[in-house]
Amino acid sequence: MRFNEDNQTIYGTYALWSFWDDDEVRTVEVKVELSVRNTNPPYDSSDTTIVLEFTVLRDTDGDGDPDITDPDDDGDGISDEDEKENGTDPKNDDVTAPKIFGLYEDEEGVYRDGVPLEDRIEIEGKQIREFGMQTDSLDSLIDVKDLPPGIECIDWGYSGTPKVDDWGKNEEKKSIQLLLRHMTQLEMLLMKSSNL
Repeated sequence: MRFNEDNQTIYGTYALWSFWDDDEVRTVEVKVELSVRNTNPPYDSSDTTIVLEFTVLRDTDGDGDPDITDPDDDGDGISDEDEKENGTDPKNDDVTAPKIFGLYEDEEGVYRDGVPLEDRIEIEGKQIREFGMQTDSLDSLIDVKDLPPGIECIDWGYSGTPKVDDWGKNEEKKSIQLLLRHMTQLEMLLMKSSNL
């Protein structure tokens, strides 16, 4: 910390080298010695000690967003909420989010794995091409929420015949977001079938 004599302010960056466990805010008291000089007669001076109180906000990953507001304290790509749910430490970046890949049987019937996930367009009432998902981490599970009615997961594969019961009067397509564990999203666009 420094004192600017021109504008009479204390400035600088206060570095706190360690926090305890899950601490995100720490108040620190620092003693500062001041010398006050009188520039008018009798030109005397006096010394005094004051205590300054600093509130230090922890920023584990150094991204400028303090941990109290940062959704990913350690910057490892896994949200604090997911890390707590999975039993990992949101203050330690030694865990990285697994990549999620698709498993598909393409139009020619060739099985492909390890390919990037792609958004899909399916027709209501028609059996979808089976697809699956895998990760590059053997100890990671993929959990899919909000599957459309008629689509189910068996082992690693997703299959079925989508059915939508709440079409709007002039609605012909419906976008459904599938939420995968680790916050990866895949979009499935359902097209209304006039044959049903």
